[in-house]
Amino acid sequence: MNDALSPKSVLEQLYARPYEFDFFQAVRILELQQLRCGCQELPLRFRTHLSLATPASSVYALQPPAADQPQVMTINFMGLTGPSGALPTRYTEMLLARRLQHRDQTAHHFFDLLNHRLITLFYQAWRKHQATADLECGLQADWRQMLLSLAGLGTLGLQNRLKKDGVNDDVFAYYAGRFGTRSLSEEGLRTLLTDYFSVPVEILPFQGRWLKLDEADLLTLGRQNCTLGEWPVLGRQVWDAQSQFRIRLGPMSYQQFQPFLPGGKDFRALTKLVRFAIEIAVTFDIQLVLAASEVPPCTLGDSQAGAARPGWIGWLGGRPARLGDADEVVLQASESGKPAR
Repeated sequence: MNDALSPKSVLEQLYARPYEFDFFQAVRILELQQLRCGCQELPLRFRTHLSLATPASSVYALQPPAADQPQVMTINFMGLTGPSGALPTRYTEMLLARRLQHRDQTAHHFFDLLNHRLITLFYQAWRKHQATADLECGLQADWRQMLLSLAGLGTLGLQNRLKKDGVNDDVFAYYAGRFGTRSLSEEGLRTLLTDYFSVPVEILPFQGRWLKLDEADLLTLGRQNCTLGEWPVLGRQVWDAQSQFRIRLGPMSYQQFQPFLPGGKDFRALTKLVRFAIEIAVTFDIQLVLAASEVPPCTLGDSQAGAARPGWIGWLGGRPARLGDADEVVLQASESGKPAR
């Protein structure tokens, strides 16, 4: 195969054409290569390119490691000398003259002893504030802990609470921006659930429900709660339209639909995530919408695809296409997931 057309690794491209890489990118590639080889420290020396010309790239050259010698990266963009050096231009001119007239680079090598330390600290300062660089090198503990703290899980006693329900703490670190707010908005909750479960989500507020009254709150003529204009309520329940909302999921395929049924991994994860996110005294139910084209024929049995589950799913004789998507499944957000209607 022609070498020009043969695929090359990123490392090979870096050694062949280092000037095409950004400085930070080049050093990160070398670091990752050392980690794969089992080395914790990167044997890399930094040097500066001695010139007064405007640099065309941040990296000038990269010399592969030799026997008992570290690899050497020559850079253009910083140092004590050069077009952007900290010292006056006169020093660069002096070093150039000594190299051209006397073939003497002693002073330049001395400056590079100092440059190496400066450039190393510069790179480490950049990496300190780059989460991706630390994650690539396996140094994720500090960043992860900070994100968990933003999400309200900063202490060890609060972490891994939902692991048994299939929700890893990495989820809270990833969505720390959402969980970090004092109260999650309707749009914020919808966006979070849509992104996490990869299904269409709609939040329907103000879903009315009947609330049962305690015995102490019932009206008993001549005994309790019978003063007109204050409390009297006829019956054992009242209609409440402001303390419940509905999470509508779908339309979904049948494969997506099944894990959201009670006992499924997505059902548990959904209820726990929402409880953690809202943290207010409201309840919610879950409406599952199955795409019309995905409604299976009703069959008997436990393991067959489309097997009816009374009260949850099962459409006798199929479902007419004119009725559209199947949205009859509404479940309570509880461990049992009993039908809400």
